[in-house]
Amino acid sequence: MVRAMGVIVAGVLVTASAAEERAVLKGGETIVFFGDSITQNGTYVEYIEIALRTRLHDKTFAIINRGISSETLSGTTEPDHDPPRPCALDRFDRDIVPLKPDIVVACFGMNDGNYFPFDQKRFAAFQKGVRTLIARVTKELDATLVLMTPPPYDAYRRKVVDPDAAEYGYKYPAVDYDDVLKTYSEWLLTLAAEDVQIVDVHSAMNAHLREMRREIASYAFSNDGIHPNATGHFLMAEALLNAWGVSPRSERVFLDAEQTSSTDEESFVLETQPLGPGLPIDTAWDAPSVALFQKEGRLDRVELHLKNLPAGGYTVRVNDQSIARCDASVPVSILDVMPHPNSPLVERGGELASVIRQHQRKRYASWREAVDAGISAPEPRALHDEAAQRTIKNLSKPRVYKIVIEPVDN
Repeated sequence: MVRAMGVIVAGVLVTASAAEERAVLKGGETIVFFGDSITQNGTYVEYIEIALRTRLHDKTFAIINRGISSETLSGTTEPDHDPPRPCALDRFDRDIVPLKPDIVVACFGMNDGNYFPFDQKRFAAFQKGVRTLIARVTKELDATLVLMTPPPYDAYRRKVVDPDAAEYGYKYPAVDYDDVLKTYSEWLLTLAAEDVQIVDVHSAMNAHLREMRREIASYAFSNDGIHPNATGHFLMAEALLNAWGVSPRSERVFLDAEQTSSTDEESFVLETQPLGPGLPIDTAWDAPSVALFQKEGRLDRVELHLKNLPAGGYTVRVNDQSIARCDASVPVSILDVMPHPNSPLVERGGELASVIRQHQRKRYASWREAVDAGISAPEPRALHDEAAQRTIKNLSKPRVYKIVIEPVDN
């Protein structure tokens, strides 16, 4: 039975997050994502916006997805690809220039080697395309270019669409195609400059594959060896966020029972300083990866540190939601109140993520419908859904949470 609540104790909040201290983004930037089907999917773009809204909640950004499937920067294509692969540079004036971006994030390469073993001519065409993109973004637009290396090709998940293929291609990829992507990635890494940033997602994602396959030999984050699933998209987003200095939030709330006033009831109520919503754990991420992310401190945390509680067991509630149990026999109980499914911080983060996803997908679908019909790309202001932006801003605001530590009878 729960005993009656007693004294109200002021909670002390210490913020240990480096997100706002290290972030290179100033706020107010228009960030355009330019890429092939992996970018068109949009999941990593959504994670980026959710993270920026939760970790840099006092800043605003315009996040715009301009990815289209099948594209290359090289202009090369498989002989049997019908129609031939389009070159993304051919639509640069239509889709990128009118947006007047401050930052262009480009992720190409997966299709540029055409799924063949390494070929010098294809590689040279890719290099030429990248250099053209650099000049167009940095010189013509006077913007910063972020080049993401291509995600890995996973030969363990190799899918043969055409078992009778006469040559390599998307329908029959070379089993060593990731070696091609590694070569492309290593070359991209040599291009870093003042206005060109390189983010090595290829190495980061392969490192995750190696780590997970130590325990699960069949582990994969791609069904077809090419297109990442939700976990893979998070790894892409994480690499870019790390490059921008937008690290996970780690905030701490402390209660030392010996340093508080007391009553016979031995219950405690803490009102935190304002806390923003956390980056929610996507239910689509595989559980072993989530466990690794949490173990390595790669996800947001709000730690509740409880010390010197009177003997007995306790229930921890946040805004009247029971989220955990603790016992005074442990000298210092440290509870992460962020990831618990009943935590109001997670609930609000989930609401925010849902609104951002809906907004991004609605906006992308509207744009594709227009350009596929031959209509000029809309101006940035036409992409601004005022109602959605107000909702996103409201959900991003820090709020005060009431944490109750309440003794229970065994």
